[in-house]
Amino acid sequence: MKTPFVCNISMGHLSVNIFSRINFFLPLFLGREEYIPFIPGWRCTTNKVKTKYSITYIPSKRSNLVYSKNRQSVKVYGEQEYFNDGQTIAYLVYSLLEVDRQKNNETTAHLAACSKDGKGIMLLGERGAGKTSILLALCRRYGYKIIANDLALLGFDKKRNQIFINDGTKIFGLRHTAAKMHHPDLLRFFSGKIKDSWTTKSFILPKEINVFVENKKMIISKVFFCHLHANKEENFFEGKMSGGWIKVSLYENFSRYIRGSSVIPFLGGIGGNSIGYIPSLDQLKFHQQRVKLINYLVNNLGIIHISGGNLQQMCDFINKETFGKK
Repeated sequence: MKTPFVCNISMGHLSVNIFSRINFFLPLFLGREEYIPFIPGWRCTTNKVKTKYSITYIPSKRSNLVYSKNRQSVKVYGEQEYFNDGQTIAYLVYSLLEVDRQKNNETTAHLAACSKDGKGIMLLGERGAGKTSILLALCRRYGYKIIANDLALLGFDKKRNQIFINDGTKIFGLRHTAAKMHHPDLLRFFSGKIKDSWTTKSFILPKEINVFVENKKMIISKVFFCHLHANKEENFFEGKMSGGWIKVSLYENFSRYIRGSSVIPFLGGIGGNSIGYIPSLDQLKFHQQRVKLINYLVNNLGIIHISGGNLQQMCDFINKETFGKK
């Protein structure tokens, strides 16, 4: 007996059909606020679409993933409690579609980006380095539009020598400690007793703070690798990045989704001790394309390293570098 069709999930022009005998997750998939801010280009319909990709969920006490030989379909087994909220299926969809993204010379990257007057800028940095705080300041105080925060679909047009962002997650995941230091008026989005100011986050939609959204494909004009220090007395530094470290860092960043290291589809077993395994979907061609993107980014477009403790000074510098004035 065939497993019934439940829905189709699309991200941009790519899509996956979902099959299952349960559909508790469907209302969440169809809801506009549940996934749209967190997954670039998210859409869900109850119409079956012609696509080569499919995911079939089969309730089971044992957790397992079984991919087809061409890695275009996957059967996923696991306890229902881990699938009711839909997150496991959603991130499996993301992993499957990353193959087609990389075929089109596009990769998922962890970064922040914004635009103003047709110019796009990209903010790189380690987790907790202050990308969101800087992005918020650029959008709220300087009139930039948010392109992406956290995940971006980064592409490289080799013929035109252009790096661009097709889409991205449009939500501000702000740490409580960052709000206290740099955006105290946004503390209103936190409630209750804060036990750990570093790990406590509030997710704020652009429309809630009157920030405009950039929905068009945007060519990147400037790239900054940021570190906003917690110590506000730290001196401002700027300099061009080069060498092996930044290239290795970017390679790890741009490879996470195609290699499955950023997607833990589900936890199973007693106490959630079993982590679901996703095989790498990488290919030599994809690797070579990412290397070309990284070399152009570092050697041609250039990455400016900025660090310091003064948010205003950092944003002034970014704006001046982008437009030649404050």
